[in-house]
Amino acid sequence: MKGLKVLMALAAAFGFAFAQSNPLMQVFFPPDEHLKQACDEGYKSGETNDLSELFKGLRYVFIAQASEPADRVDIETPLALVFAQCRDQAKALKPKSYPSPVWKGLVRVFLSGKVYELSSAKDWALALSIRAGNNEIARILPAQKVLADTRLWKVDCSGSRCVWKGKNLYIFDLNGQEEAIKQADGLVILYQAGRGIKQIPVPIEEIRR
Repeated sequence: MKGLKVLMALAAAFGFAFAQSNPLMQVFFPPDEHLKQACDEGYKSGETNDLSELFKGLRYVFIAQASEPADRVDIETPLALVFAQCRDQAKALKPKSYPSPVWKGLVRVFLSGKVYELSSAKDWALALSIRAGNNEIARILPAQKVLADTRLWKVDCSGSRCVWKGKNLYIFDLNGQEEAIKQADGLVILYQAGRGIKQIPVPIEEIRR
């Protein structure tokens, strides 16, 4: 019985270590010390308003080109969200408050572009495809969406025809998807902006820094 308990403990420890070494798990469920580091960096950025400090936060954001009428996708990881929160604290002269683990598993994705009718942006969609060996093992839809919102879209009538330029926001909660993410070795952004479904493979090392 004692030997069985030892084997179970080793198996649990191995599973934990594997989860921590999995690149996607580190991106979406970062260790507490990484959250603290991102907060320290964000707070310093807010205190100094130094561009070099702000650029540190960009390490936690993945940016890719998209196909028209969209033109760009931004993925903000939990570390990016923590960096921004602590930066805002400093700029508001608030004392630094380290983030709780509630930030783990939360991801914000912006899909930017331009449309002639703002209502067209309401039909834009985006999902995260978790892959293992080029096979999709989970497709995650946003928990919240902010579509065609005039806080994120502005009209430009400087040309011969007015055009709306801006972005939609998609918020993902990956809590509950840990088992799929532990098995994964790839991430693909799926989106459609009125011209068919497009895919953007995400190089994991680009957001694991």
